[in-house]
Amino acid sequence: ALRQWRVLSVPSSILAVVDLSGSMKMAIGDTTRIGLAVTASQVALDAFPAQARIGIWGFSKNRGENGASYAEYSPLERLDAPGADGKTHGDEVRAEASALPGKVRGGTGVMDTTLAAYKHAQEMWDPAWFNSVVIMTDGASDDSSSLSLDSLVNQLKSLRDPAKPVKVIIIGISQDADTGELEQIAAATGGQNYLVNNPNEILGVLASALLNR
Repeated sequence: ALRQWRVLSVPSSILAVVDLSGSMKMAIGDTTRIGLAVTASQVALDAFPAQARIGIWGFSKNRGENGASYAEYSPLERLDAPGADGKTHGDEVRAEASALPGKVRGGTGVMDTTLAAYKHAQEMWDPAWFNSVVIMTDGASDDSSSLSLDSLVNQLKSLRDPAKPVKVIIIGISQDADTGELEQIAAATGGQNYLVNNPNEILGVLASALLNR
């Protein structure tokens, strides 16, 4: 536990990308998949120090503008950055995370979203932080209009810049997320793929991912 806390104190920049497809409403234990994702997010937010930089995207088919499979709900900023009405960015991130269950709908557009999130994290790259994209999803893409797995993996490998490392860390929610696709996507950026069934496992997952930086 002490080792995990030390690791989590390392300045981290995390673009959290949460699956909001219809299947996230399915039950897992005494909660739902989206409930597990939100609780895990809140646990992680409570663990990170104020200098951590956190943003939130949500994704499902036709989620954003012009048919995009993703939408930004909170920009990638420090948790202690001033927000509106005397609140901090951290306060706004927590509020947006809590509202995610009400946004669940549609199919899973994980391929296009991953590429867009990776490019955004590269644009926002800063040497002061460990830069990563953390994707929480319950399965593979079922959006036929999205990129193919091979195309995504090839583009991620092409975009990868050792001088400006950005890792994709995938947290699979439920056994349905135990797919070779997610493993290939994470590996293309030097990242990791994990399976989580309990929100309390999230700190161990993030610590393991940060240790592998």
